[in-house]
Amino acid sequence: MGKPEEGLPQVAIEQLRPGVHIRIDLPWLDHPFWFNSFTIRDEAQLNELKALGISQVRWDPKKSRVKPLPKAPPGTAQANEAKNPETRNRLAAEEREAIRAEKRRRHEQVVAMRRILVRCQEAYQESARQTKAALTAIGRGHPEGVALAQRVAAEAAERFTPQAEVVLQLIAEHAQDEGATGHALNVMVVAQMLAHRMGLPIEMIEAVGSAALLHDIGKIRIPTSVLYNPKRTRSEEELYRLHPVYGDELLAQVPGMSEAVRQWVRGHHERVDGKGFPDRLRGEAVPLPAQIIGLANRFDNLCNPLPGVPALPPAKAVAWLYRHEQGAWDERLFTTFVKMIGVYPPGTFVCLSNDMVGMVVRTNARAPLLPWVLVYEPNTPRSELVAIDLCEVPEVTIAAVLAPEQLPPEVVEVLDPRCKVRYFTDHVAPASSRG
Repeated sequence: MGKPEEGLPQVAIEQLRPGVHIRIDLPWLDHPFWFNSFTIRDEAQLNELKALGISQVRWDPKKSRVKPLPKAPPGTAQANEAKNPETRNRLAAEEREAIRAEKRRRHEQVVAMRRILVRCQEAYQESARQTKAALTAIGRGHPEGVALAQRVAAEAAERFTPQAEVVLQLIAEHAQDEGATGHALNVMVVAQMLAHRMGLPIEMIEAVGSAALLHDIGKIRIPTSVLYNPKRTRSEEELYRLHPVYGDELLAQVPGMSEAVRQWVRGHHERVDGKGFPDRLRGEAVPLPAQIIGLANRFDNLCNPLPGVPALPPAKAVAWLYRHEQGAWDERLFTTFVKMIGVYPPGTFVCLSNDMVGMVVRTNARAPLLPWVLVYEPNTPRSELVAIDLCEVPEVTIAAVLAPEQLPPEVVEVLDPRCKVRYFTDHVAPASSRG
């Protein structure tokens, strides 16, 4: 799966018919189809192939529903048609123009998608730089670090307006010494988006972002030998569970620090079932913003765990939370979270119904089962891969979710060259304003 389709037999265009699975050896932009490999759907698609002016393609016997037509003897109508370019390119002029227009529209969509990813990448990198500076300053006892963190959260909160549909984007970023910075940013992004989906006002979304960025600030008082030990002793675990208290105490020393933000930092490990820490709060005693931050924190810890602990793909992290910790959160909050992250969260490897492999890079809020997928093409660099909006290709769906270990290493490297899952948000215009 995902390997180059080498060694496939060649077949003449005139032998093709619906049901034959083919591969076109042309750049994606040079033909009007979404994929280089596909099963011919109908006569109209066959005519589009003939209009390309190519004489042959490769076909896959294993994926085809029927075999190609036999070669016609010289002098027959089929052979004469093959020699007659006017017959071979018999599409009407308006049909050919319609195909070209559709191709341009599809290309513009791909270009727009790449612009969005670049914009998110740049915004993420700047937020990461400021977040790292903020956490470093706070760790050194400089209160201006809190102000910087609040500024990062405020800028992020500007994306969340009643008119905007804000979608998660996967950030293709090597996790080079990100540590607490990457985790804090992930928790902020997911928490603010969740607060937005829960209908909280913009000032609350901003405050939730500040608390999310600072939720682990108390860990600076915990020895690294305890923090990064996945098999803590009882005494080490008790020390670790004090980090929300230490965070509250550190923030209490910052002039003008919001009491609510301190409360949410202290409570981000509390659970409505009473099994959290440090204060064993239960039910409505756990503030909703603290639950929002706590749920975002758990999700990211499953996707990006301690060294030596297996990471879960985003889709499996959501499933794990559903099975094991659904009762830890307010019911409406957890339902909103599952719908927001989606059936196929960004970062999920998938096999499509046409047997091609890809990675989800963006959710479709209005169609959770049809996200944007970065499709793997053999021998094609990542910068030239095509991101497909599955809403645009109803004949192709997601057939299965794959774990990275189910794919060849070179496929994983091309699709997902990062060490950790990173998220960011971006505006999408409301449906009423789209063409």
